[in-house]
Amino acid sequence: MKYRGYNEVVSSLGNSTAQKFGLGRKELNDELGLEWYDFGARNYDVALGRWMNIDPLAENYSSTSPYVYTLNNPLFFVDPDGRKIINGDEERRKKAEKQVEKNRKIVESAESSYGTSREDFSSRSQYKRYKKAKRNLKKSQRKLSKYTRLAESTQEKIDNFKEKSPNMFAKMDNITNEYGESVDIFVGTKSMSGKNGKNEFSFSVDQNNGHVRLSSRSFGLNTLEIFINPTLGPSVHDPDKTPSTIETLRHEMGHASYEIESTRSYYLYLEGLKRSGKKSNAGHSSGDLSGKRALLWETLEDL
Repeated sequence: MKYRGYNEVVSSLGNSTAQKFGLGRKELNDELGLEWYDFGARNYDVALGRWMNIDPLAENYSSTSPYVYTLNNPLFFVDPDGRKIINGDEERRKKAEKQVEKNRKIVESAESSYGTSREDFSSRSQYKRYKKAKRNLKKSQRKLSKYTRLAESTQEKIDNFKEKSPNMFAKMDNITNEYGESVDIFVGTKSMSGKNGKNEFSFSVDQNNGHVRLSSRSFGLNTLEIFINPTLGPSVHDPDKTPSTIETLRHEMGHASYEIESTRSYYLYLEGLKRSGKKSNAGHSSGDLSGKRALLWETLEDL
């Protein structure tokens, strides 16, 4: 349970300015005295050590209690919010929004306590910290503006994919790896030189049992990122054709479906290429099953 008073600043009204982000980097909801961590899909009561809601994806883990967190292995797994195909730019927008608010509070606090000019501050170091906070505020505001714009574009791509290819969407929205664990797919929009789209992930090997899982730099274990270029050009596989946005997204989802469902065999395949001194050619080397599925999905309207 939380120890009140340590490393906190409490006003006469009883309001704390302490850090509210704790377990799983989620925000503590202290309204109405609930003291629950808001995970989006469900809430966690740290005082009881219990979830207050059943995992909405419990049916995918019939051998495990519907009230556990990350299969009772929080050192190895993360549980972002129970969704699957996720607007990655919206998640980045939310993060930027929090940074804007944090930096704004620092700047406003300094200005209310001191002022805005060098003469208002008692030392050069205080003034330098204030100026740095103002620079950070501008940077975070630019990021917020950028990801607000990108999040709208990305959501249009996701909605179009769901509408035009509902069976593909359903498969990817409920996809699990070969161990029966859910894998979240984060879709984003990003300019890329010479590419219409790409999958970004790394492999995470569990040394205890040899299990291999996907991981993304931004969102952690059992996640994969897909990026679509806002300006599409000729396909590298067919220079005479420029694919549409939904064809590009289906292509990248095809890659992802194989990479998620056959992670260990794909890892071993790529390791074999490395040992032989060959390059993976962006998932389209001879015999690359990920590339074959991507090309198939691109040509299909739906499964």
